[in-house]
Amino acid sequence: MKDDARENPAWLLIRSSIPLKLAFAKTADQFDLTYMQLLTLCLLDACKESPAMHCLTARLGCDASNVTGIVDKLVNQGFLERSESPQDRRAKVITLTDKGERTRQAAMFFFSKCDLFDALTPQEIDTLTHILGKLYPQE
Repeated sequence: MKDDARENPAWLLIRSSIPLKLAFAKTADQFDLTYMQLLTLCLLDACKESPAMHCLTARLGCDASNVTGIVDKLVNQGFLERSESPQDRRAKVITLTDKGERTRQAAMFFFSKCDLFDALTPQEIDTLTHILGKLYPQE
């Protein structure tokens, strides 16, 4: 790992995440959602094989009680449905409703229009996407 912060990829990812998080929060606000609510809708889509509360808790990296509160609000707003897992009645399965899926898609389209990557060429964006995809191959 490099000592100089300008050459340290971990630091550069953290540093670049700040304006990305701000743009994502602005996107969430456009859809009357909180940052965490929109993040939940987007991460739930990535949990298709295991759309259970424990998957969301792991992906969001926060306490299960926090995730329960976020999910409760999204269920009440009609973005999610909660049901028993067919494999384990104690476990809850969370699925996007049609409204939730439409909102997730629209929000991701809106977010994709942020100008944070305007300094990159299309080829550089493809390269960056490929490299970042290697860090999270399960998604």
